[in-house]
Amino acid sequence: MPSASPPRPPDLTATPSIALGVATASVLDMAQAYATLANHGRHGPYTLVDKVSKAAEDVPLPDTKDTKQVVSRESADTTTSILQSVVESGTGQPAQAAVRPAAGKTGTAEEDKAAWFAGYTPDLATVVAVMGQDSDTGDQKPLYGAAGLPRINGGGFPAQIWAAYTSDALQGTEAKDFDLQLESGAGTPTLEPPAPSEAPSSSAPPSSSAPPSIPSVPTGPPGPPTFPAPPRRSRAVRASRPRRGRRPSGRPAKARRVTARSAAATSSDTTTRACPMGQCGPRGVWRGASQGGA
Repeated sequence: MPSASPPRPPDLTATPSIALGVATASVLDMAQAYATLANHGRHGPYTLVDKVSKAAEDVPLPDTKDTKQVVSRESADTTTSILQSVVESGTGQPAQAAVRPAAGKTGTAEEDKAAWFAGYTPDLATVVAVMGQDSDTGDQKPLYGAAGLPRINGGGFPAQIWAAYTSDALQGTEAKDFDLQLESGAGTPTLEPPAPSEAPSSSAPPSSSAPPSIPSVPTGPPGPPTFPAPPRRSRAVRASRPRRGRRPSGRPAKARRVTARSAAATSSDTTTRACPMGQCGPRGVWRGASQGGA
């Protein structure tokens, strides 16, 4: 029987904050989600076992190709079309080193404690997360200063690792383009060329024998000068200014900064390796997970 899906994370709630990445999804969970997009919205179970043999004979494994449509193909393919622009002209451009048609998304956790790149080709979906970790206590730490850099984002080491791994994993296979069926109106708009401006006429302007008219000057006594009314203050500004002779009832509200955060939790199912060639420094580790496409 196919392996059961993992339980829903307890903090994965249907609230607007989900867009900020508050759910504790692992890299393996993210790889499975992006593989669903690569497979045109069809979801299949994943397994960590590639082959089992006993007495020189292969033991049959459950069929991992038992997929079901969980997202419409048009919605999944339209998402892929949007994520292609991240690799082609956005923050995921280093992933182009895989020399494959690719789609993906970069992400950085709050306080720069982790940097992610989740990407896929028509054949393979891979998610890479580089996380800061204290080598003594194992606590998650910001990546400031790792590899001698001020900070690390998803378009740095994660996208570079993704490109190197994808290139090696698909070596010897033919590169394929995405076969997309987009939602109505989701195609790339065609920009119309600007209309050519008319060349100025070379003919001389028509001459007029009549002299220009002189505007009449008022003969009455000058009146008092008029000035434009001062602009009215907005209600928000007026509310923040205390009236004369009164003490303000309270301090004005402080501005709050909301920063997007991607999921940065670890998982026991992920593969943890030391950073290649010591690039991430003593505190950096990278985690990766892959799942084949259709």
